[in-house]
Amino acid sequence: MITAGQRDAIARGVAVLGLVVVVVGTFLPWLRSGHATRNSYRASGTIRRIIHPPGPLGVLFTVWPLLAVAAAAAIALLVLRMRRLGALIGLLTALLAGGAAFEAVRSASSAYAAVVTSGPTATLIGAGLIIVAAPVCFVTARPARRSNP
Repeated sequence: MITAGQRDAIARGVAVLGLVVVVVGTFLPWLRSGHATRNSYRASGTIRRIIHPPGPLGVLFTVWPLLAVAAAAAIALLVLRMRRLGALIGLLTALLAGGAAFEAVRSASSAYAAVVTSGPTATLIGAGLIIVAAPVCFVTARPARRSNP
C-alpha cells in the first residue's frame, strides 16, 4: 500500500520530470526551413517579428521566452514542498506549452517551413505528465501546521 507521503513524493517527482521534459522539448527543433532548424524560441521570435500576430496569439509569442522561467519556478516550489503553488504554476505552464505544441504538430507545413515533430512531441509528453501529476499534488498537499503560541 502506498502511503500519502509516498504518493505525494511520486506526484511531485512526475511533475518535476514533466517540467524538465517540457523545457527540453522547447529547445529541440520545431521548424525546418531549408537546411536550418529552429527551436521554439527562435521560431516564435521570428514569427513575432515578421507577422506581428494580434490578440491571444501575439500574447503567446510575447510570453513564450518566459516558459523556462515559469517551469524553473514551479520546480523550485515543488522541491521546497510548496505543492499547490508549484502545481498551479506547473499546470499553467503545461497548458500553455502543450497547447502550442499540439497546434504545431497539428498545423500543416508551408512551402517555406516544415514542422519538425521532435520538439513539439517531447513538449506534449512533458505537458501530459504535468497534467496527470498536478491534481495529485493538489490533493495530497497537507495544510501547513500552525503552532499554538
